[in-house]
Amino acid sequence: MDKKINVFFGKYKFNTILGLLSIGIAFYVAMFTKTDTGYEWYFLIPGVFGFLLLIVRPLSFTDTGSIGPLILNYTMVIKYSISPLVSCLGGYHSWLGRYPGEDNINKAILITFYEMIVLFFENVYLTKKYRRKQINNVEISKPLRGRVVHCVIIVLGFAILFAMPSAFMDYRFLFDQTDLATTIRVDFAGSGIYKTLFTFARYSLVLVIVDFFYKRNLKRDSAINIIGAFIPTLLNCLYVSNLSRIGIFAPLLSCAFLIIILFNTPKARKTILYGIGTIGLLFIIYLSFVKFFGEGRGDTSNATSWLWWGDTLNMYFTGIKETAIGIKAKSLINETYGLNRIALMFNDCFSNVSFISNLTNHDINSNKLYNIVYFGGNISVSQICPNICEGIYYFGTALSVVWPALFVYLSHLFSYKSHEKEYIDLKFIYIYSAIYCGMILMLNSAMIVCNIINISVLYAVVAFINKKVRIGVIKR
Repeated sequence: MDKKINVFFGKYKFNTILGLLSIGIAFYVAMFTKTDTGYEWYFLIPGVFGFLLLIVRPLSFTDTGSIGPLILNYTMVIKYSISPLVSCLGGYHSWLGRYPGEDNINKAILITFYEMIVLFFENVYLTKKYRRKQINNVEISKPLRGRVVHCVIIVLGFAILFAMPSAFMDYRFLFDQTDLATTIRVDFAGSGIYKTLFTFARYSLVLVIVDFFYKRNLKRDSAINIIGAFIPTLLNCLYVSNLSRIGIFAPLLSCAFLIIILFNTPKARKTILYGIGTIGLLFIIYLSFVKFFGEGRGDTSNATSWLWWGDTLNMYFTGIKETAIGIKAKSLINETYGLNRIALMFNDCFSNVSFISNLTNHDINSNKLYNIVYFGGNISVSQICPNICEGIYYFGTALSVVWPALFVYLSHLFSYKSHEKEYIDLKFIYIYSAIYCGMILMLNSAMIVCNIINISVLYAVVAFINKKVRIGVIKR
């Protein structure tokens, strides 16, 4: 009996709390969802999800050693548990976009249920697999293998910032609230490459500073070294494109998690986690308020509206309405591409990748076509096509879950590799990729692939060159 109590309220007490909460939400949704809305069976998603959290182990909501899966676990809770509750409280009201139809909503609930079951058990299997592998490994962390290439990138990136300011017109500081109603788009030839180089420079600068304080800490353990490493990580998040929350969240989390790995003592880990949690949460809350309710952005009365929050959670966590519209858009995708799904996948995955995007057709990628159906015309491209819908377009309904399942696998693999690799820059590469793959229920494939290639893959090339330059210097 004591063992059973320990399982539910000991190591996995957080799972128990979330499981019971989700089952309670399922009862509420079942009782208060009106008939003839298309959402009559929506309660099954939080109900089964909560049941799985109670009986299936070992998903963790506290394991900072696996950053990709950790993000995935929390986004699963929001999408499959919290979002149904808030949507029900809001009466499934839709503020934005066209109504997809009751039939498509029914299909969306079914496909979301299918997605939840497959991703949940895949997540459990991979958690067990990589946890066993990680137990047998002794993690080693080493400083950068030279700084020459990083310094060149820093000089080049910041020189481009000052020489080509027009490429960065969409960038602003976090606390700059001028002209919030305008979303600036910069898409002239070469602008993407300029931004990529500047992003490289920012990360290189952070890594060089973190490396400096890490070396100091190897000689003498001090909280000053932790703070010194964390400050550039914080400053790096303050200058982002169109005040993007992902543009703040991903750099903050990737660099902070790297610091946690490097300064791996209980005291340091606690200091960093509290710092990240407090500052990161304040930034996200502030930025969300500015973007949702700032001047020219929206009505402040929506802050207390369940109707507004229900639709907003759907939009940000690829909810039922978004999935239903994605299903509705399948006919337009078929009309545009026929059976040529390779061309569709190429357009989707590489539309924002530096040096390759010019080979794609932005006007007919799935996200563009999805937004045409979403708004009823060529009005905006602001909404994100759910990955499960892209899976439907590529592989058909039966195999649609293969696409999001791929990114779940990569989130686990990259998280594991971040511990397996020894050098700071290589750890950062895998951490960054793991974070974006872990946000599979929030982002589409274009956003994930472009960040992995634009930053992680190209940074791997930089790390390789840096290694060769260092070897050449040593031989001389």
